Amino acid sequence: MIGLRTKEALATKKAQGVKMGRRPMDPAVKARIHEMRRSLMTLARIAAVLNEEGVPTPQGGACWRDSTIRVALAQ
Repeated sequence: MIGLRTKEALATKKAQGVKMGRRPMDPAVKARIHEMRRSLMTLARIAAVLNEEGVPTPQGGACWRDSTIRVALAQ
C-alpha cells in the first residue's frame, strides 16, 4: 500500500512539472574537477581545494568529500 501511494505521489509531482532527484553539477565545476584529476591530484586534495575556495556542492552544501568528487568523475 505504501509503495502504491508513493508511486502515485511521484506521478502527480511529475505531471505538475516538479523536478525530482538530485540537482545536476555545474558543468564548469565538473570540468575543473576533471582537470585537477588529470593533473594527478588525489580525490581528497581536490575536495580540500574546493572547500578552501568556498565552492558550493551540487546540493548547495559547503563541504566537498572525496566521495562527491568520485561521483563527479564517473559522470
